[in-house]
Amino acid sequence: MQFKKFKQNVGVKSVISAIGLGAKLEAATSYGDFRHKSTDFNGGDWEVFVKRIDEYSSYCSSGEGVLLGALLYRLGYSNLADKVDNGLTWRNMSSVSGEFREAVVACIDPDWSK
Repeated sequence: MQFKKFKQNVGVKSVISAIGLGAKLEAATSYGDFRHKSTDFNGGDWEVFVKRIDEYSSYCSSGEGVLLGALLYRLGYSNLADKVDNGLTWRNMSSVSGEFREAVVACIDPDWSK
């Protein structure tokens, strides 16, 4: 999936905004650039980020939860993905469909549907 399409994906925009990375997604020009921008935390920003993830994961839908885990893995936060989903991020893949499923696949392999 081209990064431009990834940025416009409804599921990606929803989950990324919920965890406070919306501006970083908008400013990014590629998957690598998004990962770089999303790992640039200063001072207390990291704690706020982790808190947002914890809060969001407590009420998001099962599809959003799978996408959240996939996004966290893609951004290099496998420890947070494991924490929010008890190490079982991929177990609910069957509950993800449509644009959410496309986004999860893009997190696994961005070149999948170029």
